Amino acid sequence: MVFFFELRARGVHNASRAGLRGKKPRIRNAGTMRIGREFWTGGRVTRVQLATQPSGTLVIGDYVGMNEGVSIMAVHEVTIGDYTLIADYVAIHDTDFHELAPGVPVKTAPVRIGRNVWIGRNAIVLSGVTIGPNAVVAAGSVVTSDVPANTIVGGSPARVIRELEIADPAHYVRPR
Repeated sequence: MVFFFELRARGVHNASRAGLRGKKPRIRNAGTMRIGREFWTGGRVTRVQLATQPSGTLVIGDYVGMNEGVSIMAVHEVTIGDYTLIADYVAIHDTDFHELAPGVPVKTAPVRIGRNVWIGRNAIVLSGVTIGPNAVVAAGSVVTSDVPANTIVGGSPARVIRELEIADPAHYVRPR
């Protein structure tokens, strides 16, 4: 059962009520956060965590769903397209958080996830990645480079497994 609630947090701009299956998401917004229509989260055991740093922007499109344990951090920019589904315990970060060697700057680059993308359980999407529309990321994958539209990727690092044949991807809308 889904309960709808007003997603109220400092500086969060949302287009409509959010759906909830379990605990409310944990939101730490020091930057800009926009959430589209009919966003829903699940979190019976582990909450969804959405966070931005002062210079960060997180944009979540319309009809996006996130299962429990999802963690998204925007230091620069994370954008998630309409009709995207994100499974349990997925991590999406646009930064490495710390230097990898003394004197090497921390890598921060935008993450862009297209429309109608499915991201499987325990997948990790790293900084600088663009996932094209209608793509599927297999469970447990580590996405380190761009994912072409209409493909299935999997592995560590994620590689194209096969292409998807979608009759008219511009008009494809997943039923709710």
